[in-house]
Amino acid sequence: LYRYRRLKAARAAATNEGLAGAMFPWQSGSQGREETQVVHLNPRSGNWDPDHSHLQRHVNAAIARNVWQYVEQSGDQSFMESYGAEMLVEIAKFWSSLSSWNDDQQRFDIAGVMGPDEFHEAYPDAEEGGLRNNTYTNVMAVWCLRKARAGLQMLPEQVRESLLDRLAVDQEELNRWERVASSMALPVRDDGILEPFDGYDALDELDWAGYREKYGDIARLDRILKAEGDSPDHYKLSKQADLCMLFYFLSRAELDDILGGLGYEMSDARAAETISYYRQRTSHGSTMSHLVHGAILLAHEPKTAWDHYVHALRSDVEDTQGGTTPEGIHTAVMAGTVQYVVEWAAGARMQGEALRILPHLPDALQSIRFVHRVRGVPLQVAVDRSSICVSSPRGARAPIPVVLGEETVEVFPGETVRASLQGRSSV
Repeated sequence: LYRYRRLKAARAAATNEGLAGAMFPWQSGSQGREETQVVHLNPRSGNWDPDHSHLQRHVNAAIARNVWQYVEQSGDQSFMESYGAEMLVEIAKFWSSLSSWNDDQQRFDIAGVMGPDEFHEAYPDAEEGGLRNNTYTNVMAVWCLRKARAGLQMLPEQVRESLLDRLAVDQEELNRWERVASSMALPVRDDGILEPFDGYDALDELDWAGYREKYGDIARLDRILKAEGDSPDHYKLSKQADLCMLFYFLSRAELDDILGGLGYEMSDARAAETISYYRQRTSHGSTMSHLVHGAILLAHEPKTAWDHYVHALRSDVEDTQGGTTPEGIHTAVMAGTVQYVVEWAAGARMQGEALRILPHLPDALQSIRFVHRVRGVPLQVAVDRSSICVSSPRGARAPIPVVLGEETVEVFPGETVRASLQGRSSV
């Protein structure tokens, strides 16, 4: 509702850029206007450098995903009818209008954006900020276009037609959404690994060992390089998870479906190779970076994943970024450390209308207990190394489907379902 109350301002921002729909700000003010700084003080050099952070249009995708997750988790159909669908449609209109057809590639491009990486603000020596075809942005744009269509189908016909008429969305626009979602550009290296953006593979490799030896803490490589008269725009590096955010935000089934629809196949081996390649080129200059990498590595590299997670836990306790905590605690990573335990270690995530539980407990955690509210029902969940236990209170108004391994079961009011690696039992 915070975002819905600022939808008018987001529409105005899109219109001012010659775009359709709603363009939400990277940093929102009380009235919904863009508050992101346009210059940034580099404490190493004492210089004020241009800051293009407002070009992180992927914030629109995060908002759409929050809308979708809320409705999926809560079952709040009235929210979708009154608010959610309108936001999804306006965000889809934005992505559609931001996408332009490339005759040479026979694909849609998205240009003039900045990815989650944040170190790469522009091409080397370019006068204007922004990159072309940031893979994370493009894939999430496709996700948004798909979910807008799915959200519309959730509405009663009369409500849907009224909304489309009010937002001036005709069949031609809906058809364009499908074309964009099925023909979005994805930059790919010669070895088959996805690039974070067009032109990344042509950048120079950084002497990581040399910079660590010279500076020690190189999390903020952007400030170090600019103080040297250089720029991170010249190198294959990243402040934090960028392309790898796709493995954090989307399930493998969702990601494979989108990538497959765009003609790109992501095998398990290719996924592991991709994550490893970019993790080696990430400085973790953000508290969120350790959290994301700690999540996506958990199933296959639990020790490394736990080290990342502990670093995220210590962000504010130890002020790991050297002075930022006194300016304001990192609430996103604080909330994320809780989400990590529930969604990744315990593996509790929504899968359609069901709660899927697929634990990957690191060695440091023996058991996890929490309450997970699904469609108004507070399920008691307990996970340890040998079993999963899910209980529904007697006063619950309906059974809740739960996916345990390969089997979907219904947990009825007053019932407890237990599952082991071999099977399940209920009492």
